[in-house]
Amino acid sequence: MSRVLVTTQGPVIRAWEIIKVSTRPPYRQDASMGKKTLAALATTCHAFHDPALDILWFEQEDFSALLKCTPSDLWNESKLQSDSTRLTLRFRRSMLPEDWTKFLRYASRVRVLHVGVPFLIPKVTPRFVELTEVDIQVFRCLSLYRPSGVLLPNLRRLHWHYPRDQIFPYIHLFLHSSLSGLDLLGVVGISEEEETLFLRRLVTAVPTLVRLLNACTVSVMGLRQICRMRHLRDITLSLSSLSATDLALLAGLSSLTRLSIRAQQYQDITGQRLSSLCSEPFVALRHLTADGLNLESCSALLRWISSSHLQELVFDIDPTAPVSTAPVSTISFEGFIDAVVQSCSHTSLSLQITESVPAPTFPELRIQATSLRPLLAFTNLATVVIDPPIFIVMDNSILKEMALAWPDIEMLLIGLERRSLPVQEYGVTLQGLIPLAEHYPRLKGLGVVLHATAEIDEEEPANGISASSVDSLQFARSTIAPGRVMEVAAYLSALFPKLGHRGLSAWDDESAERLDVEVAEEMDDCEIRDAWREVRRAYPVFAMVREQERRRQQK
Repeated sequence: MSRVLVTTQGPVIRAWEIIKVSTRPPYRQDASMGKKTLAALATTCHAFHDPALDILWFEQEDFSALLKCTPSDLWNESKLQSDSTRLTLRFRRSMLPEDWTKFLRYASRVRVLHVGVPFLIPKVTPRFVELTEVDIQVFRCLSLYRPSGVLLPNLRRLHWHYPRDQIFPYIHLFLHSSLSGLDLLGVVGISEEEETLFLRRLVTAVPTLVRLLNACTVSVMGLRQICRMRHLRDITLSLSSLSATDLALLAGLSSLTRLSIRAQQYQDITGQRLSSLCSEPFVALRHLTADGLNLESCSALLRWISSSHLQELVFDIDPTAPVSTAPVSTISFEGFIDAVVQSCSHTSLSLQITESVPAPTFPELRIQATSLRPLLAFTNLATVVIDPPIFIVMDNSILKEMALAWPDIEMLLIGLERRSLPVQEYGVTLQGLIPLAEHYPRLKGLGVVLHATAEIDEEEPANGISASSVDSLQFARSTIAPGRVMEVAAYLSALFPKLGHRGLSAWDDESAERLDVEVAEEMDDCEIRDAWREVRRAYPVFAMVREQERRRQQK
């Protein structure tokens, strides 16, 4: 009977406990252990061997690591002539049956595989690590000489990063009936016919596929093949065109819980047309992301769904997209807010409404923040990002209402308009930020346009209130009195003492950078921009002094 002498029981027992947890679905790797620790555990005794190796090989970002399990005389690594930093793995000879023994032993442990990733950014040391590129000749050999059966029999998710169309046909090496997730990233050069044929084969080759991410532009015929995959629960697609008919096909996927779509062109997305095609759309949908729709079509889409089950809503609105009745207006925006209230869950919602194509906002395209009051009914909101192609006139009172209605907020960005407006349009002052710090214990990011010129109590600038959880402030084109730069920096350091590196931003867009070379009428804007730059420079000094004072008081 073999014995194992363990001199330091604590770390080994802890590692064994982590292994037991890590091998329960869903599998995960614990970064605190490290691969060296797992490799050491795998050689300690038979009880540790298989669980440790399962974790080590669970997810592979570098396909060449698996290929290097073959005999060393089969392959070699060499630098590319065009790029001295990149290595390429090639085979020296044809493959033999005995070359597969060790490869297959570890291949069966791989659950997640990234193929074609050019570099890796480790969590512990955030720096680029160049990965070895696998030559196309290797894929040919794997295809010709592989033993009968599936190359990676337990693979569940495949991330395909190869952009070259010559390698794409070899993706069949990794497809099998038990694969549940497929991410196609950066594939270019294949024709519409090749794409449609691949997706048609995918329907039969991977019948239980539940996740599909396709970063390539999918044609109408390709979309119709995707809609035949009845088990899909998560779809991310970039489309050449999307009509109401195609959207109705997607709506018929009864298992679909997450949908993210972006189309170059939308056709006939109206409430009447959608209702005529499908009466019970998206019965399981909980997360919806749509890019490039106009505000009117977004409202029509939400009213069509109208199930009050959406838990995450992300719309990137295109204000230049054609509409059937009228351009963006206060009426269409208010109607959109009403549609959100009808179709989204009041108990759990993450809301992001942004503008996909930045366009000048004219003075008449503005709306009072009171139009957002229907959203106060969503008491469990954690993320609110509302930056539509229309200026939202905020004030301290509506901010306080939001602070009282949304206690779980972690991210709040509203109306970060990039164009400067008359001072009277800015109703949020520095004091108006106090309720947010007081009632948002989980707040991490805050963005609002404010008028930073009000009187400040120098002895207790924020009434003794501070929000240490906030690490990011975005003030866009906020106003400021140039003579009060230090007061503003001191106030912000008291209210938000823990902003991260570059956590404070204001007047930092490209238009602001060009102000000093434009016409003289922009001189006021130049002064405001430069004043905020001084605030950003002064803030770390005030924050450091306050931190030193706090530590001194604690001692």
